[in-house]
Amino acid sequence: MRTPQEHVEKVNVMVAMLRGLPSVNEANINDYGRHSNFDVRVWKKRTFVEGKLSGGSFRPAIQAMKKFCKDNGMIYRGHFLPHRTENYQVLIVDIDFV
Repeated sequence: MRTPQEHVEKVNVMVAMLRGLPSVNEANINDYGRHSNFDVRVWKKRTFVEGKLSGGSFRPAIQAMKKFCKDNGMIYRGHFLPHRTENYQVLIVDIDFV
């Protein structure tokens, strides 16, 4: 089954909302998949806390995505958080539709 265009548009709106968050550096849809399965990637911004560079946090993005999914009939299946020592700091989220 092909992914309906309305599902693609909803996920695009969510990604645009994520890009507007102050804690997010970049967000995009990595995989549109089949059957309305999406793979969303989020990169966090590094911030300065008391003059020291901090790694930032994925928490605001996770909370915003869970709320957006709940409000729009989407399913937040889960996410993969990278270990803080990994060079590639990206949050990977699985989004589905009913």
